[in-house]
Amino acid sequence: MSLSIRGRRFSGRNSLASVGRKAPRFRPVVQDLEDRRLMTVTIKIDYSYDTSNFFNTTVKRNIMQLAADILGNRLDDHLSAITPSGSNSWTAQFENPATGNTQKIKNLSVPADTLIVYVGARDLGTGSTAEGGHGAPGGLGVTGIPAWVNLIVSRGQPGALAAKPTDIGSWGGAIAFNSATNWYFDVSSSKLGPKQIDFLSAAIHELGHVLGIGDVPPDGHPTSWTRLVSGHSFLGAYSASEYGSSSVPLNPGNDHWAEGTRNGGFETAMDPTLHDSTRRLFTDLDYAALKDIGWQVHDQGFLLTVAGTGGTGTNMLSLEDTGNTLAKLPNTSTLLSTEHYTSGVFAVYKAGDFTFRALDDGTLVKFNAAGAFVGTQKFTGRVTGLLYSASENVMILGTSDGWMLKVSGTGGTGANMFNVTETSYGFQRTSTSTNYLVGSEQFLHWGVSGIYANPSGIYIALGFGSGGLLKINGTGGTGTNMLALAQDQSGGIVGLSGYHYWVGTQRFIGRITGLIYTGGQTVIGLTDGRMVKINGTGGTGTNMFNIVEYAGGFQRAFATTDNYLVGSQYFSTSVIGLYQAAAVTFIALADGSLLQIKGTGGTGTNMLALQSKSGTITGLPGYNYWIRTQKFSGRVTTLLYMGGATIIGLSDGRMLKVSGTGGTGTNMFNIVEIDGGFQRAFTTTANYLLGSQRFRAGVSGLFQVGNNMLVALDEHLDPTHPMPGF
Repeated sequence: MSLSIRGRRFSGRNSLASVGRKAPRFRPVVQDLEDRRLMTVTIKIDYSYDTSNFFNTTVKRNIMQLAADILGNRLDDHLSAITPSGSNSWTAQFENPATGNTQKIKNLSVPADTLIVYVGARDLGTGSTAEGGHGAPGGLGVTGIPAWVNLIVSRGQPGALAAKPTDIGSWGGAIAFNSATNWYFDVSSSKLGPKQIDFLSAAIHELGHVLGIGDVPPDGHPTSWTRLVSGHSFLGAYSASEYGSSSVPLNPGNDHWAEGTRNGGFETAMDPTLHDSTRRLFTDLDYAALKDIGWQVHDQGFLLTVAGTGGTGTNMLSLEDTGNTLAKLPNTSTLLSTEHYTSGVFAVYKAGDFTFRALDDGTLVKFNAAGAFVGTQKFTGRVTGLLYSASENVMILGTSDGWMLKVSGTGGTGANMFNVTETSYGFQRTSTSTNYLVGSEQFLHWGVSGIYANPSGIYIALGFGSGGLLKINGTGGTGTNMLALAQDQSGGIVGLSGYHYWVGTQRFIGRITGLIYTGGQTVIGLTDGRMVKINGTGGTGTNMFNIVEYAGGFQRAFATTDNYLVGSQYFSTSVIGLYQAAAVTFIALADGSLLQIKGTGGTGTNMLALQSKSGTITGLPGYNYWIRTQKFSGRVTTLLYMGGATIIGLSDGRMLKVSGTGGTGTNMFNIVEIDGGFQRAFTTTANYLLGSQRFRAGVSGLFQVGNNMLVALDEHLDPTHPMPGF
C-alpha cells in the first residue's frame, strides 16, 4: 500500500501475501478448536529490519505500537502458537522493509494469540505518485506432518484451510514506510499541520492490509478477501450491511474501498488516499471488513462524564478521538473522565447513591457517588431495566433473556457484587458469606425490555417480536417465583391465586419502546407505530387497559367494563422513544423525525391532531398540541433536558444541544447537519443551536448525575429498542 501528501495514494501492493506460500498437497485435516473466549490479539512490532533507524525515537515507536494496539485490542480470535520442532519446520517470508527484497526467517516461533509485524523504512520516492508506505500479510513455506502444515496455514482457524478461505490464519507480515515523507508523530492530532502526513493514520491503514483487507495476490491465489470480491465490489455481509447496500464499491485494484468512501460521516481508514493534515482511524465499515474476512471483532463502548452539559461549538465536549480512547483537549475542563469498555454501553441506571453501567455483553458495572468503581455482575443477557425502591431498600432488574432479579440495597462489591449464580430455575446464592438475593423471576416466552415506576408499584415491559406489559404491586415478593406468576405456552401471564403481586397484563402487537407516567396518565409508544394514552394505570386482569388494536390506533374493547382509554395515535413508522422536557413531550420516530407535543396531547384516535405532508408531520389547523418537528439523518436514541437546554443523541454519532426546547415549525431547531455535527441553518431566524459533537459510535444514552452529564456510546444500536435510563 502506498501513501503520499495531498491526495497521493495508497497504491495496492498485496503481492507479498503469496510470496513463498505453498498449498498443502493433501486433504486438510481440520482440528477441533478450543472454546472461544473474550481476549485480544497481540500485534508485536519487530524493528529488526529497521536498518535505516527510521524508528529511532520512543515517540515514533509508541505511535507505531498504538496503531497495533488499536486494532489488536478489538480482535477476539484465538491463534495457535507456532513452535517448530523435529521434522516440522517452516519459513516466514516477507518483503524486507529496508531493502524491498524477499526476506526469509526459518522456524520463526510465534506465541499464541500473537501476530509479528516487521516494520522499517526506505526511500519510496517523492512527488505526486510517491508511496508513503505499503504493508501486506506474510507468506510462508512449510514441511512436516499434516497437522503441522494445517497449524502453520491456519493458526487454528479452520476456515483458513478451505479452497476459498473464509478465515485468516496469518503469522503476521511486514510494513515499509517512506522515509522521504514528512511524517507527523503524535497521539494528539491537534498540531497536525499542512503538508504533514499523520503517521498513526498511515500505520493503522497498513496494519489493516497486514490483517488481510485488500489481500489480492498477483498470482491469483484465493484469499478470504478475494472470495468476496466480484468485479469492483466487495460482497461481505457485514460490510454491505454497514454500508447500507448489497455491496461496497472498491478501487480499480480491488485492494481498497473506492475513492472517497465514507462511513458515519468519517473517511474510512481503508480508502486509497490519505490527505495531508488529516487523521483517519478505523470506522465501523473497516471493522466490518475484518469480520467478513474471518476476524472475530468485538464492539466497544465509552461512557463520558462531562461537566454540566458541555460547552459550545462543533466540539462542545472539547475532546479528541485518539483511536483507543476519547481524551480531553489540552487546557480544557469540559470532559471530566472517560470509561472505555470492550462492549457497547447500553444504558446507565441510578440507584440510591450509586450508578450502574449496563453493557451489551451482559456486564453490570457499579460506581459510587464519587465516581469510583465498586463492583460488577455478569448476566447471560444484558440488563434492560433497573429500578431502585427507596421505601423497600431493594433493587430490581430485568434482562433481555427474560430474567428478573431483586437484591437488597444495591448489592455489595467486587466481581460478583450480588453474590448470585444463574441456574435453569432462577438465581441462587453463590456463597454463604453474604446474602443480597431477595428473589428472582423467569419469563418463559419474553425478554424484559424495561422497568418503569408507577404510583402503586412497577410496570414490566416484555418483548420478543410482539410486546406485553405487566403491572405489579410494589416490587413483588421473594424466592424463585417472586412475582407469583402463572405462564402459559402462548405467553399469557396471570397471577397465582392467594398472592396479590400481579395486578394485570396487557398484550400488544408491537414492542414497547417508550413509557411515561405523567399527569395521572400512562402514555406508551410501540414499534408498530402506535401510541396509547391510559387514564391512571388502567385496571386489572388480562386486558387491564380494556383496549383493542385497530388500523388507526386503539379503541375501547368492551363497553360493559371500565373505560381507561384516553386517546391513541398511529404513525407509519415505529415509535422509538418518548421523552419529557419541561412542559412538552418529545416523540422519536424510526424515520429520524422528532416531534414536540404540548403536554401529552388530547383524546380520541388522533389524539395529537397531526397530519403528514410530503413526509413531514405537522399539526392540524385549529389544534395546538403539535408544536414543532425536526428531521435527522440518524435516529434519535436519547434525549435529556438539563440546565435549561435540550441535549439529543443520535444513532449516527451526532449530539446536539439547543437552548430551551427550540422554536416552532418543521425545522424547530433551525439547524443543518454537517460532518462534524450541526450548524445554524438560517441567520435570519432565531438561533437555538448551542453546540454539537460527532462520535464514531452511536450515542446510546444521556443521563444527569448531579451537576454532570454522562454520555454513553455504543457502536451498534437496536433501531427500535427503548433506551432506558433514570
